[in-house]
Amino acid sequence: MDEYGIRKQETYISGIVTLLNCAEQHPDELYLIGWMFDYGVGFPTDKLAAAEWYNHAAQLDHPEGVYRLADKYEDGCGGLFPRNVSHAFELYKKAAAMGSAAALFELALYYYEGEIVEEDVTEALKCLVAAAIQGHPASNNWLGWNYEKGWMGCEQDLKMAFAFYTTAVAGGDPTAHHNLARFLDDGKAGEQDTERAVALYRQAAEMEVPGAQCAMGTLYAGGLLGVPKDLKKAVYLYEEAAKNGDGLAKAQLGMIYVNGLPGVVEKNEKKGYNFCWLAVEEGEVDGNAKKLAIAYLHGGVLPADLAKSAQFLSMERAEEQVINTLG
Repeated sequence: MDEYGIRKQETYISGIVTLLNCAEQHPDELYLIGWMFDYGVGFPTDKLAAAEWYNHAAQLDHPEGVYRLADKYEDGCGGLFPRNVSHAFELYKKAAAMGSAAALFELALYYYEGEIVEEDVTEALKCLVAAAIQGHPASNNWLGWNYEKGWMGCEQDLKMAFAFYTTAVAGGDPTAHHNLARFLDDGKAGEQDTERAVALYRQAAEMEVPGAQCAMGTLYAGGLLGVPKDLKKAVYLYEEAAKNGDGLAKAQLGMIYVNGLPGVVEKNEKKGYNFCWLAVEEGEVDGNAKKLAIAYLHGGVLPADLAKSAQFLSMERAEEQVINTLG
């Protein structure tokens, strides 16, 4: 049995023939054929064909057909469906009006980013709340983040954040797994459960959430929260998190490669300083900019460069002032 619960290839073929030969195809059937082309179920993956079938469903006012068609215009898939974000926005509006929670989430992004339409945080929050009410996992996670940070007009409320993250986890949102793990790890909202936190970190890491991969790396590195110490696993997870853009993981790898880790990682200062640089680019300035400033000041592995040394030292001092201000 495969992930769609289908036991034999013949079942695919029979179902496809039934769909394609249907005398009067309904919107659900048209949408389903598009979805099958989109994800390579029963057909070879074909994004353009998927867009064409979604278009047929959209013409019959199928909400998810309209939403998926908007996705295709947002990304562009050639042929009659070139990239057209303005048209995608209008289709998202139409799908949202028809009840698509996913489309409401996309509208929230458009209004929040203010690139295609005028920035309107109030409208973004309204769309987000409407999607969350329908149980949309990513919307619940985003609301959790807003209440955690006090953003988008939401008054900071850690208990509300905890509730939204919990709802988002129940809906399967990967990032929410990491966010809820953080709360349970340190008892931010008054509820601490390190065993469940580790389970959530692990699940999020398996779903390739960079912050969770880094967090699991740190748990393995230190043998923390009941996780057995395993430096090889720690380095592997840091590297996976770094590939996925996590700044803290890049900082950890910078330290590891600059100093070496006997029996696990051979010392490679050039590679280490490169990770430090990448970490700074991701906003992890504290400590990393200082390492680079010193390396450029003295030369050796990195060429002596007083201008770059001064630049990184200035960044480090600015970061220290921010940290001191925040306490």
